[in-house]
Amino acid sequence: MHSISGANTHLAVATAFSGGTEHTDQIARDRGYNLVNAGLISPPLAYVLQLTCSIDGCTMTDAINPSLSSGVRNRVLQVASSFTSRPLARTLQPYLVGAGIADAVEFIEYGQVAEYMLASASDAEHIVGTLVLVRVEDALRNELKNSPASTEISAKARQQLAVHVDEFVKQVTTLAKRGKPVWLLACPSNGWIAESHKLALSCRTYTNLLLARLRGTPNVTLFKWPGSLADPDVSDRNTDRLGQIPFTPAAFQQLSQFLGPEIETALATREASASPTSSNGKADLANFLAGLGVRVRMSAPKSGDPLPRSL
Repeated sequence: MHSISGANTHLAVATAFSGGTEHTDQIARDRGYNLVNAGLISPPLAYVLQLTCSIDGCTMTDAINPSLSSGVRNRVLQVASSFTSRPLARTLQPYLVGAGIADAVEFIEYGQVAEYMLASASDAEHIVGTLVLVRVEDALRNELKNSPASTEISAKARQQLAVHVDEFVKQVTTLAKRGKPVWLLACPSNGWIAESHKLALSCRTYTNLLLARLRGTPNVTLFKWPGSLADPDVSDRNTDRLGQIPFTPAAFQQLSQFLGPEIETALATREASASPTSSNGKADLANFLAGLGVRVRMSAPKSGDPLPRSL
């Protein structure tokens, strides 16, 4: 669980413990987040509390799908993100379940993304694929969150971004070698860190470098940031500063609505490319004729042979 300061957040959690769900609901509506989807309360704690903090009629228990029995392995789509991306679950998971792609969506905390991508493939059997969401500015957060803007910091930040791109390319490449599809979406770096330190241009440059280096990597599909989310108003720099939650609830919903069909299309394309193509037509014909007991022998035409007529 993230430690997030802020009166509303602490008040909401404290009210949940005391059983004041009505006040909790109001705070959640004001904040625009379901506590679970915002990553403020972990699923186990939510089950213990049995809260009914609702937003637009969706209760907390609706937001979390209980796992199947321990003997059953769900088909899981993993989301590995450099920021808090749990709000995607509310819209993305129902879409993937309805499309028959996955039974659940699981989120890798941003502090554990590198470990996940570099891990062995021993537990990858039930994983459908991994959605990787990255903002390069998040690589600078720990160093710059308490620092004032300056020219020296800008130069140091560029060096850090160069190192981060190298490391991240290696991580994604290693993840892709497991054989499961990787879908990567580079999100715009126009959040709290980039704005506070005037690093938006540098972040854009290194985002483009990252994409250029990953383009063409086997098992990696690059998604383009949707034009519907190009408006700066999709960012919420206050929640970004407090909890590394970069977008508004509406933006997360739009992003989910974009990602679901993109993942579905990418999987269909992958399956089609893996199926036999017209290049195997000769082999298929040979197998068919062999099954009929027909033997075909190729020979060069002789001078007296008639030429074939075109149809």
